[in-house]
Amino acid sequence: PWLSPIKGIWRFTFSTSLDQALGRLGSRLTVLIVGAVLGPENAAIYNVTWQISDGMARPAQMLTPALYPELVALRDKRDWASIRQVTNRILQALAIFSAVVLVVATFVGPWLLHLLLTVPWTGTRTLLLLMTVTAILDLWDVPLEPLLVSLNKAHQILIGRMVTMCFSLPLLYVLARAWGMTGAGFATLLSELAILLTRLGPYLIMNRNKSFEGKPEA
Repeated sequence: PWLSPIKGIWRFTFSTSLDQALGRLGSRLTVLIVGAVLGPENAAIYNVTWQISDGMARPAQMLTPALYPELVALRDKRDWASIRQVTNRILQALAIFSAVVLVVATFVGPWLLHLLLTVPWTGTRTLLLLMTVTAILDLWDVPLEPLLVSLNKAHQILIGRMVTMCFSLPLLYVLARAWGMTGAGFATLLSELAILLTRLGPYLIMNRNKSFEGKPEA
């Protein structure tokens, strides 16, 4: 505490740093689990498929750094109406962008995957679409994570990440053994959906109560 007069700075630093570390660790463990169950060739296909899907959604994720100063400024003004308006507009724009990404993945993705890995197209389209939907769910987190962090709820993000990892990694192992690559893709999608819901839930509560704390304003 003597290093900084800012109240709660170490809890905030620990929560945000550990959340990022667990996110990266989870992505590495996912590939290792797929490789252990389905072999290194399938692990490579899974990894490259995810990178293609994530790459198509990457442009919209560049919004995140620009959102922090705007959300902090609105928070300091206690202007919940403007925060809600900004968040809703971004989500609407992301819905349109997500539709475009899904169309591109459907028609261009299999060709690109075949070009990069020289693997047959049969069976890759299903995996690619599952991973693309996963990337889209991750994309919808673009306004939610900065919003919750700006409102001092980084610890809730961390708890959501930890809880999700506890069930998503065993689920990946089970579904990959049962349904192969399709099961691995479906498990990844469910994991990302769970993470999104842990961020969407607090936002919807605050939106309903029009409050920064999740409780009705007096």
